Amino acid sequence: KKRKRRKMGSEVALEDVAVALHNTLTGNDVNAAEEELKVYSQQHNYASLLVDIVSDDKYESVQHSAAVALKNFIRLKGMLIQNSEEIISRLLTIIYKIESQPVARALVTSIVYTIKTLEQALEITPTVMERIGEFWEEGKMNQIITALRMLKGCLRIFLGEQYRQHEEAQNFIAQGLEGCLDLLEKCGSPESYQIQKILLGMIRLLTYKSTVDLLVKCQHLLGSLHKGLQLTLSM
Repeated sequence: KKRKRRKMGSEVALEDVAVALHNTLTGNDVNAAEEELKVYSQQHNYASLLVDIVSDDKYESVQHSAAVALKNFIRLKGMLIQNSEEIISRLLTIIYKIESQPVARALVTSIVYTIKTLEQALEITPTVMERIGEFWEEGKMNQIITALRMLKGCLRIFLGEQYRQHEEAQNFIAQGLEGCLDLLEKCGSPESYQIQKILLGMIRLLTYKSTVDLLVKCQHLLGSLHKGLQLTLSM
């Protein structure tokens, strides 16, 4: 499809972005569609339009493309994006409603790209941990996977050299390790295999990146940790 470019800021603009995304996948002139998206990305509401697309199942065929475009846009622009806080707030609202793992994973990465400070990670982490517990009780496997990836992004911030000695960061690292080990023991069904893989990756990350002092605080977990690390070596 070819469309005449319209001024951004209307409902038509949303359709134009969706069509350009569609044409990058199936159009005869992919290069032209990619150039069109570059033009749209200069508009102040480009990121908002991409969030609109991933939020609306009407655009299911291009939702993954929109999520990847948003991830790349945020990686390049970061918090310089206009209305960035509103965009992240919207993403935090919708990520657990998305069943497609490729789409959800790209959106989680978009959010994680914006977490630059200890304060941001401290604000997001408690809610993410609560959601993991809720989703496990409800048996929502896709949502658990999404929430675990969110948690992993936050824990990476805590494990950074500039923050790992911070008391609150250490507390969340310890809680994260304990929670991962606890959840790993509950993963027995074939449906939970993907969750198990993510948990083992997080346990490996937390163990290798943690300080000796922090591991001493977690010595009551050594038995479970030993089993977890044995599993990571066997996969």
